[in-house]
Amino acid sequence: MLIEISLEDGVPIYRQIVNQVKYLVASRQLVAHDEQAIGPRMNSDIRDNAVIIGSPGQNYATIFVRDGKKWEKQAKILPGGGGRFGWSVSISRNTAIVGAPETNDGGDKAGSALIFVRSGKDWNQQVRLLAQDREAQDHFGETVSIDRNTVIIGVQRDDD
Repeated sequence: MLIEISLEDGVPIYRQIVNQVKYLVASRQLVAHDEQAIGPRMNSDIRDNAVIIGSPGQNYATIFVRDGKKWEKQAKILPGGGGRFGWSVSISRNTAIVGAPETNDGGDKAGSALIFVRSGKDWNQQVRLLAQDREAQDHFGETVSIDRNTVIIGVQRDDD
């Protein structure tokens, strides 16, 4: 069993990994998805009143929002393209970005990153971002970060 503890805005965030992945946020448990094992790698981000959990082994991400002291699952985001969607995730206010570094957009495992925007309780895909000089095996979307209207996307193997 592995337990990681970090602080986000003074709130302890606990991650427990056994045969399945579960999240505990300030003593409240958030289950990433229907009690199924996510796999050996996942990623998460918490900002303001929202948490995003990427599940690249299952090719989706889950968003939880906090209303007062209560956390609720708001959305399960499915890309429809696989490619390790959820390998990297970030959220800021009403916008989330999810990396999918093994999509075949522009070549085998060239990668992409997708931006989703919240409208009420729905999270809708706004755009799929691709590297301008994309080539096979670049793994664009290996890392992602968003802060308000600024996005940073990392690429693992760009040889240009």
